[in-house]
Amino acid sequence: ISACARCNEYEAAFDVLERMRNDDHCELNTWVYNAALKGCVGGSRGRNRKQRAKQGEMALALLNEMERLSENGMNTAPDTVTYNTVLAAIGSDIGSLGGSKHFSALVSLDSMDEWSPQEATVFEIV
Repeated sequence: ISACARCNEYEAAFDVLERMRNDDHCELNTWVYNAALKGCVGGSRGRNRKQRAKQGEMALALLNEMERLSENGMNTAPDTVTYNTVLAAIGSDIGSLGGSKHFSALVSLDSMDEWSPQEATVFEIV
């Protein structure tokens, strides 16, 4: 997944993630999801507005999935890297995403148990 994300192949990264979801021998965790999320940021270069908006929506969907799985006992709790990556993905083309979706990501960020200077930077960007 990381290799695909580094090569700006976010669709390939999501294909690998999907295969991992369907394989009982693969353990999905925060690191795996963060690697897929990075593809939503790196793959935005050279893409049109519609493609970037799709990537932002995919990032928000992954964040929601991580939170849901974490609530069900899986090791997928979003961390600082998760929230910063999601905000970078949606922040690059904020006009294409609905305000409620963006607000949802900020509410998720606000619900974090710990605070670090990286989150302050994110709030300044937004």
